[in-house]
Amino acid sequence: MAQVTEEISKKAQKCIRAAPVILIGSGASVPFNLPTMEQLADRLCKAVSTPNEEEQVLWNDVKSELSKGKNLEQALSMQELPMPVIEKIVEATWSFVCKADVKVYRELLSGTLGHPLTKLIGCYSTTSNKYINILTTNYDRVIEYALNAANVRFSTGFPSGYARTYATEKEILVDQHKKQLQTVRLLKIHGSLDWFSRKDNTNISSPQFNKIPADLKPLIVTPGIRKYETMHGEPFRSILQEADTVMQHAKAFLCIGFGFRDDHLEPKMRKVLKEQNVPIVLITKQTTKEANDFIKEFAGSDYLILEANNNNTLARSDQFPDSVCIPGNSWSLQGFMKLIT
Repeated sequence: MAQVTEEISKKAQKCIRAAPVILIGSGASVPFNLPTMEQLADRLCKAVSTPNEEEQVLWNDVKSELSKGKNLEQALSMQELPMPVIEKIVEATWSFVCKADVKVYRELLSGTLGHPLTKLIGCYSTTSNKYINILTTNYDRVIEYALNAANVRFSTGFPSGYARTYATEKEILVDQHKKQLQTVRLLKIHGSLDWFSRKDNTNISSPQFNKIPADLKPLIVTPGIRKYETMHGEPFRSILQEADTVMQHAKAFLCIGFGFRDDHLEPKMRKVLKEQNVPIVLITKQTTKEANDFIKEFAGSDYLILEANNNNTLARSDQFPDSVCIPGNSWSLQGFMKLIT
């Protein structure tokens, strides 16, 4: 067993040495009590309603699909909902996620927030990379809080300040004594809790709110047919272009709690994996069917999946295609850091 664990560790270390593009999904925020997609779906079923009978019938169809076992992405993509219903979904999603997010923010302020992401970022400190690239579909700010707690410089595209506008430059440099410092470039593909749209369609980012400010609409992209329309606007269009460039030049991918249920990021990943056979590592509590299918079809001969198996970890790779069980919680980011150090 020790030899098997060593082989798994070597494969994980190879990925980290390549300074991978990091993809973070909702599973990475769950340990901080942010809602799962299943919990969000349940919340939306209870919170969203409309007095318009036709709109309510369409929303009931979505709820019916959820009750049949469809995930939120699938259910919302099967029905083109009218804009008033979508706005209610966005508002309910924002409020539900924000309530949990604020609790993590309080941990940051009190100095009690601990996050293994800070140790992972530390692995890059000896590299010459100007940027550490993190791509996420999460609305919450757990990543930002973790980086902030570790005094790690990062950019989400919005500069510092209380009323921030998106910077469309491809690169945001952070300099000290005329020397560029290593910076985490955090690309939030589906928006963030602190991004809003004004009535004049300009975008703004501002710090903590417990409720949606008057005259502002949350800039978050919820699942469904209309999300593709939303992604054509700013700042999403610029963020997607930057994400495509980042993935095109990726030397490896590290996926944390990522379910592979969104097709905004995956097309470019498929191309890179197929043509360049770069390493890809997925760590997650439970692998989704979509993730398994993606790895099976597009990963080359250098992949590793680590998922929970009771109190241990189930590992699958090109060396161990039928899976092997290794001791410890290497499927979690905290356990993964022990595996590679």
